[in-house]
Amino acid sequence: MSEDNPTSDLTTDEMLRALMANMREVKDRLAALESVAEDRARETRPKLDLIVKEISDLREEMAGVRRDLRSIDRKLEIFNTELLESKVDLRDFDKRLTELERRPN
Repeated sequence: MSEDNPTSDLTTDEMLRALMANMREVKDRLAALESVAEDRARETRPKLDLIVKEISDLREEMAGVRRDLRSIDRKLEIFNTELLESKVDLRDFDKRLTELERRPN
């Protein structure tokens, strides 16, 4: 039975001291872990803030690019319309010229 319970041969005071020692060890380890976590948070926070700012800046740039692309798209539509109208007019002029050239003087 003593193998299952290593504190069976200890007095109550000895068990309390052992428990307190274990608790101090746990507290010290927890404090060390908290310190490491705080250090990493201090290291990570500026990087995270920079990443968030860069993402925000990229979104603003993308909005500007989208506006520019819409403007270019409208200009291309106008250009295509004008080009097609010019081609239609050119065909009309070509037909009229061909008819005029066929007529005898």
